[in-house]
Amino acid sequence: TAFVYSRFAVDPFFSAQQVEGFHRQWVTNLHNGLAQAVLVSETDGEVAGFVSCSLSGEDGRIPLIATDARVRGQGVGTSLVEAALRWFADNDARVVRVKTQATNIPAIGLYERSGFVLERSELTFSVALDG
Repeated sequence: TAFVYSRFAVDPFFSAQQVEGFHRQWVTNLHNGLAQAVLVSETDGEVAGFVSCSLSGEDGRIPLIATDARVRGQGVGTSLVEAALRWFADNDARVVRVKTQATNIPAIGLYERSGFVLERSELTFSVALDG
């Protein structure tokens, strides 16, 4: 349930199983070194969410962040973003960027409340052809 706003989840060319497999592999790759850090939040001994941190020189990037649907609206995402920003500051980042879908209103609100400002907007259009 973490990636319902993903561009892959709304793409008619991918099945729900493919989207789940894609994100599962992406998280695995981030954990196995694609990201310099993966910070995990737990609630009652269960994973409540995670945020990944990548750094190139002084440029930080959050490649992927997710919270469990059961804890949304309880500050987990905010805590994860705050922890990521501390990690970036501790590792000499000067700027941090994150991307999200224009339809992901909850994430947009989270990033704005966390001090991020819109730098660029991008739209991608597609059409499914019959046959």
